[in-house]
Amino acid sequence: MELVEIHKKNMKNVERRDVAIYSIAESILYEYLRKSSDHYLPYNISIRPLDDVIKNYSAIKNSENKKLYEDILDRYGFNYKASIQNALYKLYNRNFVEMWPGIKECRNENNLYKIRTSVGDIVVNRASDMFKNTKLSHIFDKQLAGECFARSYDFIKEYNDCNVILVELPYILNGTYYHAFIECEDYFLDIAANYCYDKQYSNILNNGRIIKKLNYHELKCELQKIQDEYGSIGSLHELYSIILHHDKEIILQK
Repeated sequence: MELVEIHKKNMKNVERRDVAIYSIAESILYEYLRKSSDHYLPYNISIRPLDDVIKNYSAIKNSENKKLYEDILDRYGFNYKASIQNALYKLYNRNFVEMWPGIKECRNENNLYKIRTSVGDIVVNRASDMFKNTKLSHIFDKQLAGECFARSYDFIKEYNDCNVILVELPYILNGTYYHAFIECEDYFLDIAANYCYDKQYSNILNNGRIIKKLNYHELKCELQKIQDEYGSIGSLHELYSIILHHDKEIILQK
């Protein structure tokens, strides 16, 4: 089977996952409406029920209904570590960070973000600040969000003293997604989310299945193997093609 066909099957799996996520999110909101004393949601249920789950949690978490809402989240398998990771995508926006379940407080102290969470305290830094005025700064001028494969590849091509880690991470509700980030000597760098953190916090922020951990030489060797087998990866990104090749049996069986 061609790599592009494996990609198409993965996209179908993603579509089914998203439908299931929306259904679960709606169920959470409707159950809260039924069980809360005032039968009221601060934010009405929209066409984006997962966003509504987060926004309503933010509005309810300081009220007497917080426990009820969290009990419902727990019953539907809400993943708090995944929620914490999502919160870090906009470190500069304290209100955004603190709206996510699992986040208790976010403080900016001299460009270090000290965050209290339900599973432990973490300290993170904006990656673009860390690499400002270096030869790698131009990478952070590009589109970051949604571009984990492209930006991680850009980084390891220019800075070979690191590894790229390809992982399957859990969603906050049902299912998983593929992601890439960078491992340096004593810290991890999530370029798509624009933050970096010391390895001591990896038990909170790295909670997925590692697919491959590659230095630049190993990465080039993996790509050569894929080219030898498939001839070409077409328009697929290099890092994503490695994931598809490694996980093809898992993808096809879903």
